Amino acid sequence: MVHVARVTCAALAAVCLLAPAAADAALPKAHPPKRTVAGVKVSWPVKAKATLKPGAKLKVRVQSKRRSSKLALVRVNARGRAIKTIKRKTLRSGTWTVKLPATSNVTYALQLTIAGKRYSSWITASKSASKLTSPNATSPRGGSGPGSSSTPGAPGSTPSTPGAPGGGPPQLPPNLPPTTVPVCNVAVIVDTPVLDPGTQVAYIVFNAALKTITTGNARWERQQPDGSWTLQAPLNVEQRPLEPGEAAPRYVGFPAPLEPGNYRLTEDVSFAAGSCGASAMTAPVSAGPFVVG
Repeated sequence: MVHVARVTCAALAAVCLLAPAAADAALPKAHPPKRTVAGVKVSWPVKAKATLKPGAKLKVRVQSKRRSSKLALVRVNARGRAIKTIKRKTLRSGTWTVKLPATSNVTYALQLTIAGKRYSSWITASKSASKLTSPNATSPRGGSGPGSSSTPGAPGSTPSTPGAPGGGPPQLPPNLPPTTVPVCNVAVIVDTPVLDPGTQVAYIVFNAALKTITTGNARWERQQPDGSWTLQAPLNVEQRPLEPGEAAPRYVGFPAPLEPGNYRLTEDVSFAAGSCGASAMTAPVSAGPFVVG
């Protein structure tokens, strides 16, 4: 009976993949990598499971002087068994970028193999996805900041979180994109100068302040002729606290159609007393402008 069931699922693999909820229930436990694996620093874009729109980009960064890492995106069936390798790469240090195929309701395994041991996360491609369902990813300490896969521009990735020399307080990554406008050592970072309307955008909120902050209420804003900014489109993001040195990866849509002009991505950040002034306060933190047209 068990043998027949397995044959049936294999024969109907395409049908199984059209039911992501059922597939997710049958998937084995995921094993995403930690920040450091066998001496290799890893920046990993998702935790155990994530749901992304088809066509979403993921970036993985590895850093090692002597050990190679094998990376792969593999399409899997309802039980997590490999059907097709979408892309693979072996490298010692660098950034690997992979784009999900255009097919919806399909499950993939994002895999990393180091020293013979495999680590992986499950990713479901769904047209209904608006952001990462598991927006907490690993990022190496002491990374190189933007330009590394841990900084957006690297859609779906998270930034490195370097501390001050000697284990001091957290610091914003160096060489931030010109669109980054930090407020009280908190930054919304989008590491790309051009955004296309109708596409998905990965970014992070990075807390280099000395106290915990709370993020949320994200939105796209459009600049008016007098220089002021008005609401263009609200965004559905998770409101969450961020401890000092922590980053919150986000994944949102850039609306379309859009009139030509300047746009920016903004989140409201709540600061504790003494973190951004004597009193507690909420302030907008933005990335932009991004020029359309």
